[in-house]
Amino acid sequence: MTDQARKRRQSNSETNLRLVLVYAYVIRLAVISILGFTDAIARLHLSPDSLRYHRMGVVIARQMSEGNFNWPNWIDHGWFQFNGLIYYLFGPHAVFIQIINASFSVATVAAVYHAARKIFPDERVARWTCMLVAFFPSFIYWSSLMLKDSLAIFAIAFMVLSVVSLRQKFEFRWVFALLVSLALILMVREYLFYVFIVLIAMSFVPLEKQQLIRSVPKLLAILLIIGLVPYQLGQGFLGIDFISNSMYFDLEYINRTRVAMGDHGAGRIYEDPENALWGQSISNDIRVAATGLFFFFFSIDLTSVGSIRQIMALPEVIIFILLFPALVRGVLRSWRTHRRAVFPVFLVTIGILIVYTSATTNMGAMYRWRMQALPYLLMMICYGLTLKRQGMFVNILRSLDRVFTYGRRRRRQELPHAA
Repeated sequence: MTDQARKRRQSNSETNLRLVLVYAYVIRLAVISILGFTDAIARLHLSPDSLRYHRMGVVIARQMSEGNFNWPNWIDHGWFQFNGLIYYLFGPHAVFIQIINASFSVATVAAVYHAARKIFPDERVARWTCMLVAFFPSFIYWSSLMLKDSLAIFAIAFMVLSVVSLRQKFEFRWVFALLVSLALILMVREYLFYVFIVLIAMSFVPLEKQQLIRSVPKLLAILLIIGLVPYQLGQGFLGIDFISNSMYFDLEYINRTRVAMGDHGAGRIYEDPENALWGQSISNDIRVAATGLFFFFFSIDLTSVGSIRQIMALPEVIIFILLFPALVRGVLRSWRTHRRAVFPVFLVTIGILIVYTSATTNMGAMYRWRMQALPYLLMMICYGLTLKRQGMFVNILRSLDRVFTYGRRRRRQELPHAA
């Protein structure tokens, strides 16, 4: 392929991405409008947390108007503070936060697309992944609320793109992007910040022995930069002090949290969460881990759908069950053929899986938190589908591909040189 042809193909793929982003944004704005006109969030109890963020935003905006900006609270509780700041600047209107969330969600589509392009030679993986992230129902739904999840998902996607890019070529712009993504994660989910510090460090360790010595200077530079961030926050180099003393790594605290999350609501995983505590016995720990792993992937109990939110999630869960073989195929093959490129994605996904399967006994919470890893599960699914080359879902994705590329092909065919 000539350089000119390669540039033309890259330009075409970028045009395709822009079209997907426009459609994704329009759909989210339409959902936000429907939620606003119908007041469905309050009437149908779709998201009590959204209403809580709104109430807290009003209170914090009032404090800011009195000159109290409380900057330390931007760590971990930053989304409350951000809501308050927006309300302080523009008035207490939830739609502003919803539109910002939609923007973060659409930016996530772009970040995931570019990460997949850097990992997989087959461009279909990137195109199909970005279309699924753009139009998967749960991404549309959660990004249309007031929750902090859209920012968390974007920050993780931006972090993964930065790490993948840095592993291919060390550039200070990607170091800066990595620091920005970590700052955003620290703002909304402090516990993940320190987990990701460790995972980022691990992701730069070469998998091939012959590259280890050659990569030591770059590895040390990355470790120094990201390790000094928590050090400046008073948490020790690489957050060692925080990790050793944090309640997030305290088994007693985790067990209390699991009981509190699992003793109410239609989404509880255990009838008696006291019997699902860590540390009681090895057999119980294996049972709890296996149960958490199941609900991380499949989200709800199909034999007992007990709320309107579970009914809304049901079609997506069924689709994910049908796509699970493609996920397994994509994971196994990508590890064999693209191990070095896909390594950071594996680390981040496994890290998210371990954190949340260990900390929750509620399907609803797991469904919401899993969204942070879902782009990479979909990426593996799309890679698995490209290997199969046939089937219902492959045909659906090919049809979507044609929807977003038909106009470009037609215009090219009308050009004089197309003949």
